[in-house]
Amino acid sequence: MGFLILGFRVRIPMYSPPMTSSQIVKIADLHLFEEIFLGISLLYLITYGSLISFSLRHNHPLFNKSFLSLVLLVLFLAGYLSFKGDYSCYNRSLSFSDTVSVDSLSYVAKNSVTMFSVLSLILIKEYIFVNKINNFEYFALLLFAILGLVLLCSCNDFITMFLSLELQSLSFYTLAALKKRSSYSIESGLKYFVVGSFASGIFLFGVSLVYGTVGSINFTEISELKFSDVVCMNKYGAHIVLENNPVFYFSHDLFIQNTIVNSVNVGIFFIFISLFIKISIAPFHLWSPDVYENAPTSSSFFFIVLPKLSLFFVIVKLSYFCSFGSLVFLKELLFVFILFSIFFGAFGGFEQRKVKSLLVYSSISHSGYLLLCLVSESFEGLFALFSYLFVYTGSGICLWGILLLLRLKRTNDVKTNKDLSDLVLLIKSNKVLFYIFSSVLFSLAGLPPLFGFLVKLNVLLITVQNSGFLIACVSIFFSVVSLFYYIRIIKVLGFESVIVGKLYEPINTNSILIPILISFIILYLFVNPSLFYLMVYRACLSFF
Repeated sequence: MGFLILGFRVRIPMYSPPMTSSQIVKIADLHLFEEIFLGISLLYLITYGSLISFSLRHNHPLFNKSFLSLVLLVLFLAGYLSFKGDYSCYNRSLSFSDTVSVDSLSYVAKNSVTMFSVLSLILIKEYIFVNKINNFEYFALLLFAILGLVLLCSCNDFITMFLSLELQSLSFYTLAALKKRSSYSIESGLKYFVVGSFASGIFLFGVSLVYGTVGSINFTEISELKFSDVVCMNKYGAHIVLENNPVFYFSHDLFIQNTIVNSVNVGIFFIFISLFIKISIAPFHLWSPDVYENAPTSSSFFFIVLPKLSLFFVIVKLSYFCSFGSLVFLKELLFVFILFSIFFGAFGGFEQRKVKSLLVYSSISHSGYLLLCLVSESFEGLFALFSYLFVYTGSGICLWGILLLLRLKRTNDVKTNKDLSDLVLLIKSNKVLFYIFSSVLFSLAGLPPLFGFLVKLNVLLITVQNSGFLIACVSIFFSVVSLFYYIRIIKVLGFESVIVGKLYEPINTNSILIPILISFIILYLFVNPSLFYLMVYRACLSFF
């Protein structure tokens, strides 16, 4: 049976067979609403940008403010789709053939990435217009990177994790080398690409070790390898028996079991190394100052601040699901990375005169404190890690936003990166920015009465509770040392011995509202941190 429409015959079936189970979309699969919406919106945005981005009459690309507005709208709607209100009522659930896991903490991580991305895009808007980055692809690449970071929060196997990492990394390589006429930007993109490719190779090598040992790349299946019984055989050791394991069967021989455990832990160690390279944990940090300094400032903003949220979330997942519930094999090595990161973060910034390089070394130091939370292997450590991570991300957005908003009045100098001398006597030009900048710097340094002091104190207390007295004392010493270059920045901003400060371009009042809001929250949370702590506490419950 059928009829003609515009010359085409349309057939209407008399009987529609019932849908099979493979054709029915489960409610559990709708957890990826945000990711699916971002992916489909990207296709529409690319089509929209391709149609309007070039003017044949003027023979040059045109940048439309509407494209950035659409990107912000897409991110806002994506965040709304994944907002669940009370996260504590959501248990961990699996979907898409167990490749995606969603729990309350992943919801919080995804919403945080989306929210901080919206704030970052609003802050770089003026910088993009002033520096004439007239490519709609710039914002499309940023949206691709954000999509990769959001997917990373929900991954439940190594293939999904690798694809999300590469989606984010490939976007960042291109963003670093976006200024085709700048040799510095091209060099930054090439360095970033080489280092990122090396890290990806190490990641795949670690995954191959894990898969060759246990025959699976799924986090849930690996976590089911629980050592349920420990039977003491003699005074020299114990037999570890694998029981009630529906996925794998291993011999009860102690040597074979130890070989399996060691092989998996070595594979996890290589995966950790690849992730440490990507977030520039010392001693794998040598590439980051050059890359971030030579890349456009708006791109460096995203490189340093946003990826840590998703990458540390993945590191936590690997620690709790893929290391047989223990980091005993890796703990000594992690302590080495922590000490290196805190040491280089404290002393590496002494000779730096570039503001971006200073913030890079500050980021390395804070990454060490975040790893210090991880090795405690407790609920309190996880709670401290995400509290510290959220405060650091908000402070970083505030600092970088102010740097992007400050534009010197120059006539014959096209330099866009800022030296410390470019911030001389900011207090005379704009007192509001000076107080905001100073309060956020002191929060990063861990001085009371700011919220950064509370979260850093929480990290050190948890370290002491887990008998890490030596590393806690060393961390306090290096924290005091790193305070030097924070205070040096404050000295340059308000107390430099020069007669005349720098002249800055007028700043849009609407653009400065975000740094003011973040600095107010940092001050307020020290007085009443209960709401923030309660949100993180309820989110972390899903891991235990």
